[in-house]
Amino acid sequence: MTRWVPSLVLLWCVGCADPVQADLVAAEGWTLVPLSEDPYADRYADQPCDERGASVENGLIEIDTTLCRFATLVHPALLSVRADEPVVAVMFHDALFSEEEGATGTSIVGLGPGVWWEETMPIPHSSEVYPHEELAGVDLEVGDPIYWHVDNHGGNSWNLSHIRVESARREVRRAE
Repeated sequence: MTRWVPSLVLLWCVGCADPVQADLVAAEGWTLVPLSEDPYADRYADQPCDERGASVENGLIEIDTTLCRFATLVHPALLSVRADEPVVAVMFHDALFSEEEGATGTSIVGLGPGVWWEETMPIPHSSEVYPHEELAGVDLEVGDPIYWHVDNHGGNSWNLSHIRVESARREVRRAE
């Protein structure tokens, strides 16, 4: 009877491995999406973004809405992701100001062209950090597009810290 107990313990331990987080994107890999290819452009007015409005600052991607009232960036997925895997992201902004009454700010992260996570806040608004975790909801292959969209009335600064997949699996398919 004691022969099968070690086997059960081994099976139980394999199923409860600590989750591994791996980056789906890197700050340097984001590019501005042309308005004609922007999956979120139908939500907003036709206003091109000055390319200087999206840059890497202190190792994070930043959108400066003084130069871009709205912008969509795209990054090829660095890893494959299953729809049932948790994805975690952190976005933050400085204090939001606008001269327009009733202004809002919106941030959208899309795994593929859909909306995976969306935050909309009234302006003015104090600086805030937004951690988010939910299942991917779609299968992604290495190279599939990941989008980050910001729409903001007024000159403000938005940053995306990271987007990571959390998985108990040890094998990770990465971009070459």
